[in-house]
Amino acid sequence: MLFLNVLLLTLGFALGQQPLSSSCNDNQVYVKFVKKTAKWAGEESWQILNGATVIYTSPSLSNYAIRTIETCLTASANSQYTLKMKDTAGDAWSDGAFLEIYGINNNLAFKVMMTEGREETMNLSLYAPINKNAEWKYNTNADGNWKDVNYSDAAWTAITLGSISEQSVGTQYFRKSFTGLADMAAVELALNYRYGIVAYINGVEVYRDNMPEGDVSTGTMATGGYSIYDYRGVYRSADAAANSASMLAVELHFTQTGASMPIEFNAYLAFGAGISNENKCFVAPMDFTVTSTGINNNGNSISWTRNSYSTTSSIPGTLTYTSKCAIVPAISSIRIWPYSNPSSHPTSFAVEGANSATGTFLELYSTTTARHTASTWTQFDRAVPANRFSVYRVTLRAAQNTPIYLNEIQFLVCNRPVPTSFSYPEASYTLYRSFQSVNVVPSTYGFTSCTSNPPLPAGMTVNSASCIISGTPTELAQATYTITAGGAYPATATVTFSVVDCASSLYKIVRTYKTSPQNESFRVRDSSNDAVIYEVNNGHSHSANTDWEYYMCTDKERFDVALYHTSNYWASGSYIYFYYAVSATDGEAEMILKARFDNNQGNEANYYMRRPSIAASANWFYKMGTVPANWYAEATSTSDWQTGSKGSFTGATNGVQLYRQNFNINSLAEVLGVVLSIRYKYGCVVYLNGHEAFRNGVTGEVSTASTSSNTYSEVKYRVITLPGKTVPTTEVPTPVEYIKQGSNTIAIAIVGPSTDTQSYFDAIVRLMPNQPESHIWEYTVSSSGVNGASGAFDMYGGNTAYSTSCNTNEIVLTLEDDRREWISSVQIQNYYNLFQQSVTQFKIYGRNSGDWILLKDISGLVYSQAGQKKRIYLNNNTPYNQFKFENFGTGNPSACPWKVQSLFLYADNTMVEPADLVYPASESAYKDIEMAEIIPEGADKYVSYTITPALPAGIHLDEHTGWIAGTATAESPVTSYQITATKLSGGTVTKTMSFSVQVCTGGKSLMTFRYRADSYANENSWKLFAGRGTSGTLLQSVTTFPVSSAYYYVDFCKEDGIYTLQSFDSFGDGWATGTGYTMTVDMGEMELEIEELKNGSPTPLSVSTVFSTFFPFQVEYTDWKVLQAEAPEGWNGVNFDDSAWHTRKAAAIPTTTYTTTYIRKTFQLTNVNEYSVMNIRVKYTGGVVVYFNGNKVARFNLIDAFDASTESIEVHDAEIFSKFHIILATAGVQEGTNVVAFEIHRPKGTSSSEPIVFDATGVFGLNDCSTVVDTYSSLTSSLSDVNIAKVMDLDPYTTASLPNSIGTFIEWIVENLEGSKWNSFNILGSSTVNNWGFDINTTFDPEDPESEPVTTEFKMQSVLDRTKPQLAVPVALAGFRKVRWEVTNAGSSSTSIGSVHVAYCKASGNVCPGIDNYPPVAEGQISPSTCPEGYRGYAYRTCSNGQLGEVKMDMCRMKVPENARYSRSRYQFVMNTKSQTDVPTCRNIVTRWYMDEGVVLPEGLTLNEKTGQISGIPTDTSDIFTFTVYAENDAGAASAIISISVRKGQCKAEGVFPVTDVDSLATYQCSMQGSYIGTQTRACVLGETDGVWQKASGFCMPVMMIVILVLVVIIIVVVVVFLLMRMGKKAKAVGGVKSAKKSSKSTKGSLKAKGSSKGVKV
Repeated sequence: MLFLNVLLLTLGFALGQQPLSSSCNDNQVYVKFVKKTAKWAGEESWQILNGATVIYTSPSLSNYAIRTIETCLTASANSQYTLKMKDTAGDAWSDGAFLEIYGINNNLAFKVMMTEGREETMNLSLYAPINKNAEWKYNTNADGNWKDVNYSDAAWTAITLGSISEQSVGTQYFRKSFTGLADMAAVELALNYRYGIVAYINGVEVYRDNMPEGDVSTGTMATGGYSIYDYRGVYRSADAAANSASMLAVELHFTQTGASMPIEFNAYLAFGAGISNENKCFVAPMDFTVTSTGINNNGNSISWTRNSYSTTSSIPGTLTYTSKCAIVPAISSIRIWPYSNPSSHPTSFAVEGANSATGTFLELYSTTTARHTASTWTQFDRAVPANRFSVYRVTLRAAQNTPIYLNEIQFLVCNRPVPTSFSYPEASYTLYRSFQSVNVVPSTYGFTSCTSNPPLPAGMTVNSASCIISGTPTELAQATYTITAGGAYPATATVTFSVVDCASSLYKIVRTYKTSPQNESFRVRDSSNDAVIYEVNNGHSHSANTDWEYYMCTDKERFDVALYHTSNYWASGSYIYFYYAVSATDGEAEMILKARFDNNQGNEANYYMRRPSIAASANWFYKMGTVPANWYAEATSTSDWQTGSKGSFTGATNGVQLYRQNFNINSLAEVLGVVLSIRYKYGCVVYLNGHEAFRNGVTGEVSTASTSSNTYSEVKYRVITLPGKTVPTTEVPTPVEYIKQGSNTIAIAIVGPSTDTQSYFDAIVRLMPNQPESHIWEYTVSSSGVNGASGAFDMYGGNTAYSTSCNTNEIVLTLEDDRREWISSVQIQNYYNLFQQSVTQFKIYGRNSGDWILLKDISGLVYSQAGQKKRIYLNNNTPYNQFKFENFGTGNPSACPWKVQSLFLYADNTMVEPADLVYPASESAYKDIEMAEIIPEGADKYVSYTITPALPAGIHLDEHTGWIAGTATAESPVTSYQITATKLSGGTVTKTMSFSVQVCTGGKSLMTFRYRADSYANENSWKLFAGRGTSGTLLQSVTTFPVSSAYYYVDFCKEDGIYTLQSFDSFGDGWATGTGYTMTVDMGEMELEIEELKNGSPTPLSVSTVFSTFFPFQVEYTDWKVLQAEAPEGWNGVNFDDSAWHTRKAAAIPTTTYTTTYIRKTFQLTNVNEYSVMNIRVKYTGGVVVYFNGNKVARFNLIDAFDASTESIEVHDAEIFSKFHIILATAGVQEGTNVVAFEIHRPKGTSSSEPIVFDATGVFGLNDCSTVVDTYSSLTSSLSDVNIAKVMDLDPYTTASLPNSIGTFIEWIVENLEGSKWNSFNILGSSTVNNWGFDINTTFDPEDPESEPVTTEFKMQSVLDRTKPQLAVPVALAGFRKVRWEVTNAGSSSTSIGSVHVAYCKASGNVCPGIDNYPPVAEGQISPSTCPEGYRGYAYRTCSNGQLGEVKMDMCRMKVPENARYSRSRYQFVMNTKSQTDVPTCRNIVTRWYMDEGVVLPEGLTLNEKTGQISGIPTDTSDIFTFTVYAENDAGAASAIISISVRKGQCKAEGVFPVTDVDSLATYQCSMQGSYIGTQTRACVLGETDGVWQKASGFCMPVMMIVILVLVVIIIVVVVVFLLMRMGKKAKAVGGVKSAKKSSKSTKGSLKAKGSSKGVKV
């Protein structure tokens, strides 16, 4: 029946008949499908189900089409169905594919895009109880309850709409009963009208247009009208039509009284089903025109597509959606599809509605706390239904990441009961008076006309339109408040507010977020016991591009702040601020910290603070108008002094006010100085324990006559920092202790004019903790000759101060509010990403007013790496408001450009003597290798360093830091050196160190560990042990790292052997994100291993690396065996005798005329089970093939089908090394002798005179899981703005964050054309990620389209932070070239990735021993190896019961045949002879040779299907024809082109006989040779392979010979005649002579003829 209906539809349209909607019978329901397809239409389909029964299945679809299908469905109860969408690939319908479903009224009943993977079901309603052109009841007047279902309309006229020609005067009334449905989501009411209209369902008004507000009557006139009649209406909640017996009543009004109007009215009513049975919301199938402000691709946000999106970086951005149709929704909810970017979708947005783009917009929904989940719709509900609107405006205000995305937004009409109560997120709130602002949004949106009872505390209000409570309370209060919403939907909520003052110390924490705030976190903890006071963890929900605030009330005396990030740095412009709350009456606060996490710049990540020793508004002793002697002394009594606090001090009788107070210091070891915040307007003098510490605007001793030269324009707290103890200077050689342990006295004189005796005074005393502090937070910068000067102070690694010239330059830093900072050191940092352009010299000055004071002239700075910090100590005791940096320079006039990454000004602990300076007793550097810096322990607070005697050439001592670094250029014996350092506190110390320069060869090798230290240097240490493990002899150790937040190198030049490095964290929180170590060789050129350290217990935590200093070969040092000749058989094997080969260093290998040079290196291994892998780096310009014990393990830049004459694919850069590795268990490693062999092929197109470029280093990996290295020919990821190379290296410091979203991928192709073998995949991230799903797809040959990836799936995986090994991928031991890691399920959180790398893990537990190249593996695992020649994929054995099983090849696939060819392209055969081509060659396996059907070889020839040879005895000639011969196997075919012709046999030209066909006689006319006569003939007969000549017959005679013969004949004739005549005379004498005479005549005539013949011949 269904098929028949479709057929009828087709025929009907073809014949101009009615559409199918009129052909469906009473037991059927009409439906029209419009399916839009994109690329993968063949995967997409849908079904319609009635209950569990499929009643319709879609036909096959074509790509990029819009397919319209009409059909009649089997009727169901109330026309309710289920739509099931399918995608055979399991990745949902293609982006841009959607389905529209139309009902009987040609109304768009449903529109949907598929978002689930393989199947997705939706409720579908085709129920339309009122259709167009139905029968209605009509009247021209109405009375009473005519709108109700129970009203009797028997007297009304029954009319059929759409077919009435009569006119009507006045208002028109219509009624139509219908059967309503409960539990539906929406109704679509469409009304055909032009002027005024009001519609009711069951007496409830549901639609009004062109009518005044309020009650209407028959005489009420329409307020306007449209130009034409058309269907207009609304999608609205189905609650009004839930009754089974329902009534739709409509009244039409007009603009003219008494006018006769036609009855044009028509209508339909259709029901929409909910998204699910639980979610009774209907997606309005709208089509909009979209405009925007600051939005890119605005139409993508409502395009019914999954992947495409609108985006904005201009915040806020707005999208305006104007409906294209006249039936518009009264929305109850919206929903947003975030696809794979939930963190980039709006967390703060608003939706407004209006009836024109220029009309007044009404807010329908607003939130600041939206959160999204990948590939999941997020729905936002209103509490009450909204009016219908034809225009919607969406404002995007914030997201966790920027730019903000909006993949898809949909407007929903819902059927939900309106609640009578609502709530706020919290039942109660505690707020700090005058400081803490509040913005409390109701959990349910949509209530209006809101009031509070009792009234909210002063400073707080409730928004009448939204019930949002906001403001900053200015009075103490505690009460429960009832918030009442009025209007049509009354409701109430209660909330409690407590407004308090902090009983201890109140701190305001502000986070200014930019992009990706969820990756930024911090923690505040009690410094005395490390208990967490407050923390914001990674993955929080704070929005991007917003300021977030928190108030912390704590009584902790000391606390510290730690900053974290899942990657290397907080976004540019993202900071954390701490403010100390000064005044509860006016909200004044003092900044006590500004910081940001930035590992690129190496910022401090931990900051220490102390609670004020004297708090704001504390009581002070004070004296006004008099100045007693020694008023500031500790011993001075305050018995006659008054006491008071801010605002209560009495005024002075003159301009002098004195204040005193005591504060206590429990431990001087925890303090380095004092921070004073003094509230004053004029002059000020400060004494600490009787010592003058600060003075501003006052000259001389303070007396009643003192005056001030300083006047501030406004009264505020002014900050001064002071040392706890001064340092010796020229002016004050003896240090002064300002503070002491126990009780301390601070005395302050405020000096002002006698005309202003008011006391403005207050003061806060805070102690600086004993860690150095920098307070350069609020400032202005001016400069000349410098670009980007402020970049040196903004704590952001992406900004620098720089110059490109050698001109004079300066930067002036001015602190705001006349802040005065005491500094004792300046720290300069060169650019973190560039070693060159480092500043080696500059001057620093300070001043408050007047002339600049030179603090230090700095020169001779030396850097050994990028991003290195140099700390220079200053002999300074004065706090300054301004600092000037002058004449930065490189010190090299021929290299002027310079960059400064950062400048920090520090206050250091001068209270204690510097720690004892410690240099190692003995240290060595290695010739021509940059040494690991010698960093002395305890080097803080030493001003300058000198050394005697001079260090070896290339090695230098930094005179400012005491570091020893450089690259030695010559060997140097062990020498004793004296290093003298000058202390900041005065005096010198001298240390002795032995130092030498050696060559690290001859049974020794150099391994370097590059640490990236975190900010807790004192928690980190390392130990080096002999042998495997930590039970061997302890050889070296460091108890604390010498640097923090910086690189730190450790060199181990050790005798050939095995060693273990163990590294520690004593605290237990592990090493911070972006820190750890890398094991390297060749001056860092080859990274071999990476380790990070996760938090845990018990402490200390540790991580270890086992390594060997036996390098079988190393760049520049190794002697190689070299052959430049034809390679003997087995040259690359371990048993080959290479004693006759030349021994050469790599650089000394000579040029050669041979294309290929052969190189070997043998070495001895004992205890081979200790060794897992060999990582190798190799230099070359041509092609390279590498063998281990005769097994091919690597191939670079060379085709697979190479031989000794093959040149490389291209010319490789001689300066770039390629890297690869060997899994020794798969390469035939053996006890004793092993060999690595290289064949180096000439670079493509180069001369034999070009030098051979080659060298290599090989290093063993000994860990149970050893990292393996490769270089990549391709490296890509899903995000172009992520430097993926930083993720794929082995440096923990180079990190990147990838989105925690479906589709995120990293893909690489190794440069080694033989592939890469490994079995462990590692992701070293900063955070543990749970429930993570991803695939690892591995491919053997990425250039081969037939090479299918092998997928290893990981579902709901937990990946621990900073931990390896992680993920076992046994199949990867087969050796793949291409790897793709792709997220299939978003994990629990994002993570900053320090390294993605692969490794080889030895089998453990119950292990099956390896067999040949099948490596040992654990029970139950597969042991993969390569397939036989001609196959792709991998063969494997399964480990079972301790033994590897038989080889299985079900994962091997034949390779497609390639390069099929005959040795000749053209063959000519001889008919009737035995003929054959050569046997063709073809790469890979060929199972059959064939030609296309219908192609016929010359008669007598056949093709051998097994060999491809064409042979036979051709029986007829044939012109030349070209044939295509195919080499076939199961994987495909390759073709060879060959031309064949068949000719008759021929005898080759020989002598005078030309080429002659077989069975022909060759005739030769002798005259062809000139003066010859005669004919020769010769027969050509068929031989075995061609024609052969028979013996010739006939001969040729020269003409001269004929002439001679003729003359001879003539002479003979003459003689004969003469004789005859003589004889005749004799005969005449006897008679009978007459007859003889006649005969002579006859003879004579013959002779004439003969003569004539002769003449002719001649």
